[in-house]
Amino acid sequence: MEFRLANEQAHYQQALALAVKNAKEKALAIARALSLPLYDTPIELKEQSSIRPSPYGPAVLSVSSSAPPVQTQDVVITAVVEAVFAYSFIS
Repeated sequence: MEFRLANEQAHYQQALALAVKNAKEKALAIARALSLPLYDTPIELKEQSSIRPSPYGPAVLSVSSSAPPVQTQDVVITAVVEAVFAYSFIS
């Protein structure tokens, strides 16, 4: 017996959007620390390969006539991006 995550692609797209947002927030924090204005749009954005969520592991089946026990497992979806932002240097 094997279980899979429904709508896996939709969940991955959501994780990808959060990864991009997180990259932008980090770039903004660095720009603020340096008192430099940040160009809002990254000049380069790459999706990094990441391990896709694996399906739930196989359940342990019982030899008895009762229903087979099912082992629960958390599903973690990870999206990784590399973003390059430009700062404006004003003299």
